[in-house]
Amino acid sequence: MTYLVLACRGVLIGVFLVSLFGKLRTRTAYRAFVASTATLLPTTVTRARQLAPLTIAAEFTVTCTLATDPFARFGLVMAAALLLCFTMTLFHALLRGNTTPCRCFGSLKPIGPGHVLRNIALIAVAMTGLITHFALYP
Repeated sequence: MTYLVLACRGVLIGVFLVSLFGKLRTRTAYRAFVASTATLLPTTVTRARQLAPLTIAAEFTVTCTLATDPFARFGLVMAAALLLCFTMTLFHALLRGNTTPCRCFGSLKPIGPGHVLRNIALIAVAMTGLITHFALYP
């Protein structure tokens, strides 16, 4: 069961690192992420400029806590919560008919139900890791 927790943590670390790289690889990628944040939420570009660094900080914090054994449980909770926020943002955007690319991973592909399902699967990975972690270390 320890390997299951490690596998869940590894998957989530990989996902968040790819996400961070997709947003931060170039200035253009970062600006595109800010613009998509403004469109998907919906909010102003000024507010999106404030929220984008917070999103990046949250992803970085989740990645660091998942990679550190004493904080793994907290990292799994944070990963599930952050992914839930992302999922709800995408879901509400789709309900409004907004298919703007989310730029989560630097992608240009318009959002769709697959993005929501991907995030739900990642939430399941986080929850599996968390439940297994609690079973191993009560």
